[in-house]
Amino acid sequence: MEQELVDYITQAQKHGLAEFEIKQNLLNAGWEASAVEENFVFAKASENRPVSMGQNEPSRQAISENHKSSILPMQNTGPLNGQPAVKPAVQLVNSNIAISENTFQSNTGKGNFLKNKFLWIGFAVILLLGGTAYGYFSFFYVTPARVMDAYLKTKPPLASKTSYEVSYSLNLQSGDSSSTNPIILTMSGDGYTNLASSTNLESSSNIKFSYSFGSGSVSTGLKYVLLNNILYLFIGDIKKSLGATDEYADWLKLDLSQTQKTLTENSDKNSTSSPFNNKALMNKIAGIVQKAQIIKTSNYLAKEQVSGINTYHIQEQLDTAALNKAASDIIDAVQSDPSFTGTKITADQKNILSALIRKFQVKNFDLWIGQKDHLLYKTHIVTNFPSFSDFEKSSLMDSTFLGSAKEKSREAKRLADVRQMSTALELFYNDHGGYPEGVTGVPQNISPNYIGVWPQAPSPSDGTCTDYFNTYWYRSEGAPKIVNGIKLYQSYTLTFCLGGTVGGYKAGIAKLTEKGIEDNINCPATPDLCIGSRAKVSDQDILDAINKISFSDEIKIDITYSDYGKVEKLEPPQNSQDLQELFNQFSGSLSSFNQASIKPMALQTSLFISALAKIGSRN
Repeated sequence: MEQELVDYITQAQKHGLAEFEIKQNLLNAGWEASAVEENFVFAKASENRPVSMGQNEPSRQAISENHKSSILPMQNTGPLNGQPAVKPAVQLVNSNIAISENTFQSNTGKGNFLKNKFLWIGFAVILLLGGTAYGYFSFFYVTPARVMDAYLKTKPPLASKTSYEVSYSLNLQSGDSSSTNPIILTMSGDGYTNLASSTNLESSSNIKFSYSFGSGSVSTGLKYVLLNNILYLFIGDIKKSLGATDEYADWLKLDLSQTQKTLTENSDKNSTSSPFNNKALMNKIAGIVQKAQIIKTSNYLAKEQVSGINTYHIQEQLDTAALNKAASDIIDAVQSDPSFTGTKITADQKNILSALIRKFQVKNFDLWIGQKDHLLYKTHIVTNFPSFSDFEKSSLMDSTFLGSAKEKSREAKRLADVRQMSTALELFYNDHGGYPEGVTGVPQNISPNYIGVWPQAPSPSDGTCTDYFNTYWYRSEGAPKIVNGIKLYQSYTLTFCLGGTVGGYKAGIAKLTEKGIEDNINCPATPDLCIGSRAKVSDQDILDAINKISFSDEIKIDITYSDYGKVEKLEPPQNSQDLQELFNQFSGSLSSFNQASIKPMALQTSLFISALAKIGSRN
């Protein structure tokens, strides 16, 4: 043990030097590493026991002839001239370095500086890498949110071209449940739009409609040009597919300014009750939609080219829960507004709407946005849709969602049946000089010569019609006469019932006579036979039916945008025919047709049918 080294180590530790700094100082002063390590052990041990210089203690000569040290006298001087006392210094024999208080402070600072130097260099490197990463992220790295934010802030040019295809896939199951027969309805085409004038939209498009089923397909086309508030429709392809003559021009035109004027007048009349004219309410609804964030950016997929333009391919998602809540909030906002005067939607009806929204899914919602101009260049959307096969199978759907359309179809058939029966009765009268006898509501001797089969009223009854008056009931009237063994009458009455207004005739019980149709007549029987009450379908029934509907059909929308800012000059087609004039002519033809003309027309029809019958008998 070298007591001098032990003392130095002890003094250095008291001055706050770390162990590695003390060792480094001793090594720099020329001491061997083994001696330094050995005396560090003794220095640590001396902290717990008194130090003695026994005979068994190793001498300096035993350590090294070339490394000797002596300790200077302890300079324990007190304060001098106000200066603080200086702690004793330790002099290393083989070094000119005297390790004193200042030396300790200097070495300690040097060691900390070396440590801090590496620390600050590391920190600077981290800052440099972080700044570089942030700069790359800010200016070069693509995130969906950044791309969408730039797209939403970019105002597109007012003129552009589009190419589109909208298809609806209807999956009908065949007898074999493992196979399906898809039916695809497609509308495709290309168009041009210029929104430079808010009052005079310019637009044109070539549209193709196609219907494909299995290996077969049918298609037709339509063109339109919108210029100076006049819509021009090209129906040449439709005429050709229907085998129509050239009685009408290939181009029809309709002045939309007059239509817009009519809509504006009606809007002004209903301005107090229409929520769309309430700016405060509309702003509130817009705030609900904006806050809901129904469309959310999902992923950045890739950099791709669309029509030679470098784009970012971004994937969006429809948040069904957000859409559901927004719909409910909008309903509440409209119904709570003082301007609302309609029938309020109940909580059960809101549940029905919510059930439909939950079933609705957007399978794909992709956008392609330009890398430089942040304009939209392509859209791809795929959604599910309620299966019509489910609608067809559900009687509840028949009475709710499809009920209105089928009711109108039944009403149209009732009116067509009545006119057919009227014609047959007039043909009978023309041949026999009277009307046939009625037995249990059916005229005799009229089928099959004058009508193939006496028709039956479609079922079920509609509106307030009862099953009793839903049937066609024929009754002969007046004194009969017998001609060639057949009872003939000079008048008759055929009662029937219309559930709704159709063909200009009001809903209710009606009758057909030789004079024509008389609608909305008084009840010819007891009230219980005339007025029916159809059982209403409950909201819960509708909700249960919706839950059973499978949204297995599919709608696909693909739109490509191009030629932003390129303005085209549209020309009005030549030799176009005014559509409003055709409507007026058609309306005039209908107004000139009255019930008094039925009998002459029936007579002419009778002669024509008789002639055909004779020709047929000869062949």
